[in-house]
Amino acid sequence: MRIGRTLPPAAAPLAWKDILSGIPAFMNGEQALHRFERELKEFFGARHCFLVSSGKTALTLILQGLHKLYPERTEVVIPAYTCYSVPSAVTRAGLKVRPCDIDPETFDYDYSQLPTILSSTGNKKTAAPPLAILAIHLFGIPANVARVQELAEPLNIPVIEDAAQAMGGISRGKKLGTLSDISFFSLGRGKALSTVEGGILLTDRNDLAAEIQKLSKTLPQYTIFEEAALILKSLFLRVFANPALFWLPKSIPALQLGRTLYEPHFKMRQMGGFQAGLAIRWMETLEHFTHVRRRNTAHWFRLFQSNGPVQGGESSHSIEQFNSSLAEGKERYKSPPERGKERFNSPLEGGKGGVQARIHPPCPLQRGTSGGYRQEECFCCDVLLPSCISNSDSESLIRFPVRIPDMEQREAILEASRRRGLGIMPGYPDAVTAIPELETDPTLPVGAARKTSRELITLPTHPYLTEADRHCITQLLSEALEMHTPTQNAHYRTQGADGSGFANDHLS
Repeated sequence: MRIGRTLPPAAAPLAWKDILSGIPAFMNGEQALHRFERELKEFFGARHCFLVSSGKTALTLILQGLHKLYPERTEVVIPAYTCYSVPSAVTRAGLKVRPCDIDPETFDYDYSQLPTILSSTGNKKTAAPPLAILAIHLFGIPANVARVQELAEPLNIPVIEDAAQAMGGISRGKKLGTLSDISFFSLGRGKALSTVEGGILLTDRNDLAAEIQKLSKTLPQYTIFEEAALILKSLFLRVFANPALFWLPKSIPALQLGRTLYEPHFKMRQMGGFQAGLAIRWMETLEHFTHVRRRNTAHWFRLFQSNGPVQGGESSHSIEQFNSSLAEGKERYKSPPERGKERFNSPLEGGKGGVQARIHPPCPLQRGTSGGYRQEECFCCDVLLPSCISNSDSESLIRFPVRIPDMEQREAILEASRRRGLGIMPGYPDAVTAIPELETDPTLPVGAARKTSRELITLPTHPYLTEADRHCITQLLSEALEMHTPTQNAHYRTQGADGSGFANDHLS
């Protein structure tokens, strides 16, 4: 167990003054709720807004409302690689999941498969099309919502924009959450903005809003004890999400921090006054967090750009050049601040030199000249970062994804991060088809989703990340390159979440 400064993998810090603003709304929250709802509608240009207890609740209400409009439809199309809270909400709505494999270079749908998935139902008893399809901005990386709409709209399949991790993001000059006429955000811990827990549902569809209005009125409100517990939870997060103390809750297994769980029996509530009071400065806070995450995302991009190609094709940099560049970085930063010095200098254990493997970073935001997404691999050396983000107008990611094809090297990086408290963590543990309760079609081709789950790691981008932390992460990656020789035919096993932080519940 590590004792000492430990970074959470994702965080949206709560300010003391926001907690103090939320407490008066605890007793009389109607005004705070109306204000928050009004500001959200104005900010996103939405016709209707509903405030609920979580992103999962928002998605469940959307699906239940759509099912009222299309009662013969029972399936929801989702990416095969996503957080398990997405299928949890589908199940809670009384519906079935219809997974589609992903493109591992974009984390978006595999568009060679999607037309077939949309035209079939996976249900031999009905010829009805799917109820809806989700376009998910994973880690804040914009999905190609326009392409999903192009395929879904001729079949009259509603497109739900899942912006749970993407509040504050922009794609092609438009705010994420406004690219479809149905969308939602999560305000859980570790998201772009947090009210401890919470969800926002936006829609321009009057028919759907009427159904959701009826459903939302049936949701219970937080009891006085539940809302008091939220106040205590906010105080806990304010104190213990700080890297100086995060090691303590992280070391308590019962808290299950960072675990990815399939839990379809979650509580559904209307948003409480305390949560709306916490959000009294939400636009200012979101702007600040977005700026910080954009800066940190750009830092990781520059590290990649300095050692690998921005465009596709083989790297013009040899492995010797790459190691030399990172070695220079290590020399420059080898004298870190005295505080936590042992963490900065602890070496990786074991391993050999002579690195030869290549990483295939995801390139979700590189656009071709036609305005579409360029689907090409950036071939470069070992631990390099996504190279296609700087050309996008949305660079504020809640976590920065990197794919490590070699299992030994990936495990070495994750273990070293755990020892040093650097907040590097795996993604979701497997494709959603691995959840036995979903009873998905075992013949569905989801190889890319499963492969991604075994390769992905993410780097922190949140406001707690310091310059010294970035240097330490760079040093860790360099040591992994120098000391671990990738196996040419590694046996990949499913990597579960490691309990390292607040980030893995996508919709909470």
